[in-house]
Amino acid sequence: MEHDDERFYSGASRGDFLDAMTAHAGLGSVVAIEGDTGSGVSTLLGQAVMALLADMEVVRIDGSEPHDANVVVDALLRHFDIDRAELPQVLRDTLSNGRLVVVVDNSEDVRADALTTMAALKQKLGARLCYLFGGLPGTVEALKSVDFTVDDVLDLCFTVDYDDFGEVKQHELIPGGSTVKVTDASKDRFNLWVLRQPGFCFALRHGDPFDI
Repeated sequence: MEHDDERFYSGASRGDFLDAMTAHAGLGSVVAIEGDTGSGVSTLLGQAVMALLADMEVVRIDGSEPHDANVVVDALLRHFDIDRAELPQVLRDTLSNGRLVVVVDNSEDVRADALTTMAALKQKLGARLCYLFGGLPGTVEALKSVDFTVDDVLDLCFTVDYDDFGEVKQHELIPGGSTVKVTDASKDRFNLWVLRQPGFCFALRHGDPFDI
């Protein structure tokens, strides 16, 4: 798969996770977002869903809920409110002019046979299907164990990219933020920055970024 370097985000050092996920959805990528318990991964996935709903078919799966190997197929049937026999034609119609995004929360709890089915569907649909996986550290290893090709891994760290009069700059929200993982104790401060991106440049130029 070819990626547009201006839209492709490689790792947490690029900072803006919502833009990263939106860009990857358009590219049909497989993306994993890893974070410790309470780090805000589910919040970011939810925000990505809201950002994508207007332009794409977005299907959600919660790995913590009871499921079997066909969880992705069952999720598609519920989403489109159809019988299984109708699914091939519905997918053809949907993907003729659009993209399908499957958002998987609590990915660490997804069964291996379910991941295998998801990988098989990705092989069939190619760039027309994007997966956004969110879970605890170890999610990427689980995906690779069933031969998923993971295009990007977004670790939740205290960095952010911002536009300074047309020049993209990177800022560490705390000293050494590029190596500091977001935890349950710090998730509120991190999420504050994700939600308040429009005010970033003003705050940065006027003292402590956290004083807003």
